[in-house]
Amino acid sequence: MAEVTEQIVREAPDIEAYKLGLLQSAKALADQPVSIPAQQIAGLSPLQQMAFGSAETGVGAYLPYLQEAGYTLGDAQTALGGVMSGATPYQQQALAGLQQAQAGIQPQVAASQLGVQNALGLGQGYTSGAIGGLGQAATSGAQVAEQARAGALGLGAQALPQFGQATQTGIGAYQAALQGLGGTTGQFDPSQIATYQSPYEDLAVQQALSDIARQGQIQQQALGAQAAAQGAFGGSRQAIAEQELARNVLEQQGRTAAQMRAAGFESAAQRAQTAFEQQQARAQQAAVQGGQFGLSTAQLQAANAQALAQTGLSLEQLAAQTGLSSAQLAGQLSGQAGQLGQGQAQLGITGALEAGKLGLSGQQLGGQLAEGIGGLGTQYGQLGLQQGEALGTLGLRQASLGQQAQQLGQQQAGFLFDIGQKQQQQQQAELEAQRQTALQQAYEPYQRVGFLSDIYKGAPTTQQSITAGTTPTTSAAEKFLGLGIAGLSAAAGASKAGLF
Repeated sequence: MAEVTEQIVREAPDIEAYKLGLLQSAKALADQPVSIPAQQIAGLSPLQQMAFGSAETGVGAYLPYLQEAGYTLGDAQTALGGVMSGATPYQQQALAGLQQAQAGIQPQVAASQLGVQNALGLGQGYTSGAIGGLGQAATSGAQVAEQARAGALGLGAQALPQFGQATQTGIGAYQAALQGLGGTTGQFDPSQIATYQSPYEDLAVQQALSDIARQGQIQQQALGAQAAAQGAFGGSRQAIAEQELARNVLEQQGRTAAQMRAAGFESAAQRAQTAFEQQQARAQQAAVQGGQFGLSTAQLQAANAQALAQTGLSLEQLAAQTGLSSAQLAGQLSGQAGQLGQGQAQLGITGALEAGKLGLSGQQLGGQLAEGIGGLGTQYGQLGLQQGEALGTLGLRQASLGQQAQQLGQQQAGFLFDIGQKQQQQQQAELEAQRQTALQQAYEPYQRVGFLSDIYKGAPTTQQSITAGTTPTTSAAEKFLGLGIAGLSAAAGASKAGLF
């Protein structure tokens, strides 16, 4: 006969009931679905949207500046292109004057040489005739010839100072003419331009600038009225529009002032240059007329001296014819003819040399005048180049201004986007905080169940033991029946616990 001992260990009924209730509550809570809040993403802030709008509207803001710069560079190219065409007439005129002066030198030299040769030939002819006549009359009229010669020398001595005075007068007139012509070869002084500028130019420029500013104010008021009608008065778009309008007004004022002042300067320069050229022409004409008058005076004095000498010779000839023989008279006439031939030859040589000098000086003066005209053309070209370079520099500065405006617009858009991004981050943090709060609220019951489970785990154990002992032997059927009863008891306990 076998002996069986069975021991059952259980919690105290109250504690077991609490734990069974906890299991039931946990199972009921687990059976309910949890509503998990969706993940939300914060949208673009108003400043970010404004930054995108500013970036879109700011694209290509540099194009007007580049266009204006292109126009200005085109003006510079036009000004540079017109420099050579404007300076070419001066250079051509200077070249023609130099060629004319060069062509006139050789004829003046040839004419002077021809005059000297003619004078020498004439003097030799008179001298040869005088020598023949003196040879024939030497034997019969030496004494009378000496007396006649002495009288003729006396009259010649009276006529020589007048010839010297005539020569000095001609030289003085020639020098005065050269000095007068030399004063007309000076270069044009650009400082004289200020004298011909209009005193009302500043008033006209200021009035034009005021008119442009007034038109800008009218357009600004129209922009304000339009913004107020659209409900955007005082907004960023109105500010950008007003800034663009102010920039356009300043550009128009600068362009208008530059054009008006450039036009005034060009007009004053033309008037000053015309007045200078007219004054130089008058001075040249006066110098030439003064030289001609001086030469005419010298010629008149020389003619008077020659007439006086001829009068003295005529008186001596009359005295010789009265008291002398024909041989003596022939000798005297021969001597006087020789002297007159020498005098005429000397006068011819001097006149030819002076004419040659005067012609060469005139050609030199013409060459200097041509060089002055060429220098004036060079100065004109330099002024044109300076104007073209100034316009080119202005065009590059306008293009740089467009680049700066584009960069400032991009920096402003970037600044607005950064501030808007901080606002977006703040909004995203608020959405995350709301989601975390909703998650905590959804899982709060589970935390309470876990909290209660932790307490139950730490509760003191209160167990009871039931011991039963049997000694009769059991048959196989009884063992099978006992196992079934135990299984039913376990199933009943599990069902009571709510496990199934």
